[in-house]
Amino acid sequence: MNTKVSGNDIWINDVLVYTTDDSGDSTNVEVVSSDIDAIVDRVYLCDTTEEGFDVTLPSGNNLGEYFIIIDIKGTFEDNPVNLKGNGTTIMGEDEDFLLDVNDREYKVVYVDDDWRVV
Repeated sequence: MNTKVSGNDIWINDVLVYTTDDSGDSTNVEVVSSDIDAIVDRVYLCDTTEEGFDVTLPSGNNLGEYFIIIDIKGTFEDNPVNLKGNGTTIMGEDEDFLLDVNDREYKVVYVDDDWRVV
């Protein structure tokens, strides 16, 4: 997979997958390779080359809030990202949820007191 950040845009395999607002504020895009506490309205470019890690979901959310997780190295199958509910359900279950498909972009959306992975 070929990932490129250019200005306000994130491109994967020459396809625009995310763009920031016109203000040029790129603080909402982060490259991560270890445990994090997710924040809504962020894009996490995840590198699990060395090992998988935990993403703890935000609490106290509003309908429709979301964040994005992108496998930038194509390694989620061997080293998955583990979503931790932080007191809320994920896909209707009170369990952690593994992101384990290589080269995938996941949108994690808060809907009806539940986090949905799409």
